[in-house]
Amino acid sequence: MSKAYVRAIAAKAGLIFVESEYDFGVDFGLRPAVQKGRTWLDGGVQAKFQIKSTARPISTADSIVHDLDIRTYGLLRQSNALSPLYLVVFVMPDDESLWLIQDADQLVLRHCAYWISLAGFPATQATSSIRVSIPKGNVFSVTFVEALMQDLMERCQP
Repeated sequence: MSKAYVRAIAAKAGLIFVESEYDFGVDFGLRPAVQKGRTWLDGGVQAKFQIKSTARPISTADSIVHDLDIRTYGLLRQSNALSPLYLVVFVMPDDESLWLIQDADQLVLRHCAYWISLAGFPATQATSSIRVSIPKGNVFSVTFVEALMQDLMERCQP
């Protein structure tokens, strides 16, 4: 369900979805498609993502809290500006029958995904997991991925 959510957002934004074949801490990447005359080309820049999902999130008024394993936390901290790496947490309803609603007029994936960059976060002494707080304002949305791709494209301009 989490990948279906991300793929739908990417498709709506006109982005190329690249699924990672190996487990190096990256589940997928997004790249822009750019138009040159009548031809569409791969924009060449990429943002990378690790995706998690939960039906029982720890939630506060302002954030979604997720317990992240130490290996993944360490990988996500090592992001760089030209190929940023983000954590995406997809929050689903507790009731599995509500995850997806479909009829002739609609296809609805329920609830929402949130993103955070852990680049530059401090090392930890924890040995198994660390609690990460993601602001509820960080919705993984078409607006977010479009702005992210625009920023990456601008950084790579000569």
